[in-house]
Amino acid sequence: MIDNDPTLLSTLNELAKYLENTPKAKRPNTIYKMNLAKLQRDFRETNINETQELQDKVIRVLIAANIQRQYWGRFVNAPITGYEFLNELLELTNDKEKKQRLNHFLYEIEQIEKTRTRRFIASLIIVLAGVVEFSPFLVAETPAILNAVFSIGVIIPIVGIVYTFAIAAYSFYQTLKDKRLSFADKFIDNFFLLSSSAINVAAYAVLIAAAATFNPIAGLLFVVASFMNVTHQLTKLNYVNGKLKELGPIKESDTLVQKQTKIRLQSEYSRIRRDLIINFTAATMMVGIIALWSFTPPGLIISIIAVAAITAVMALKSLVCRINAKLTKKALAHEFEVIEGAELEKGLSSQNDVELVESLDSTNKMTQELGQGDDKESDYIEQARQTYPPVLTPASANNLAQTKKKNATEIPEISSKNP
Repeated sequence: MIDNDPTLLSTLNELAKYLENTPKAKRPNTIYKMNLAKLQRDFRETNINETQELQDKVIRVLIAANIQRQYWGRFVNAPITGYEFLNELLELTNDKEKKQRLNHFLYEIEQIEKTRTRRFIASLIIVLAGVVEFSPFLVAETPAILNAVFSIGVIIPIVGIVYTFAIAAYSFYQTLKDKRLSFADKFIDNFFLLSSSAINVAAYAVLIAAAATFNPIAGLLFVVASFMNVTHQLTKLNYVNGKLKELGPIKESDTLVQKQTKIRLQSEYSRIRRDLIINFTAATMMVGIIALWSFTPPGLIISIIAVAAITAVMALKSLVCRINAKLTKKALAHEFEVIEGAELEKGLSSQNDVELVESLDSTNKMTQELGQGDDKESDYIEQARQTYPPVLTPASANNLAQTKKKNATEIPEISSKNP
């Protein structure tokens, strides 16, 4: 049953039923009530282009939402998650009732995600409370432990190692699960991910060994890790560029679906290119921090500030990349509107041209038929005169004789007036 093992495919099927006002349609609160982790998997980690079945179900949802066919090409082989699809669908939906239903569907998904977060925080608080309650010795010695940690200046490197391990493990798992990626793509992504993470961990380990004072080896490792990220972005950019060259530029002869597919790919190329610039800027800033660190007299405070600055640069880089993704999405929606509007105007213009041509053809045909009718009528009249000459009655014969006599008498008079 869908409640026991939900998937994005089955949930989209329920969404289509819900939009069609089917009484037995299920909503997220029912589907994912006992499967909060699967909600994250289906809507945040699964893309709508992973299988042909998903693509077919997306089309069914579009039909159920009364989305015009000209917009369907936005979602053909689109590498977007289920959550992103629902948000784009909400923007395209004009039917008031269906828009309300879709909005409510999304609202339930977001509330379930908040519930999941609250449960995690509550569990963490319970664990911490248990530690405080059942470990009086640890509580009593906490200030001394913290002083010892800060005295050797290793708290930031330790946090850095934990953060790096967590992000690397999560990203590695997501890459392995991504069905859209080939084995070669997964190998390349994980190679750069693990290489960069290992180099960062090694750099933090060197700092811990050196009690967080400057060490040229640690500085060099941080720089190498940063430029590994730049190299990874270059590889992805080259891959997308190859796809763009394979499809070619947008042509006037392209169908609307082809234009929409190319526009989405061009948008992805632009996003990766900006990410490359962001990563390169972050790497350059890191080089500057390490250079200043190396020329500053050694000291615990300076070392802690330098490590904190490096961590801040990494966090800022992630934030700017997320902002870049949002701006790219907004620009993509605008480009879709422009190309679809132009296609709609082109379709209306073509329809008007066809109607005008048909009208002219009809008018010419009618004119020709009328002209041919006049000619035929004249032919019929002439033929009738020749075949059936007028029959003279006694009255008409008498009138004709008088007319001839009158004309004969008028001629001499006219002649006598002449010299």
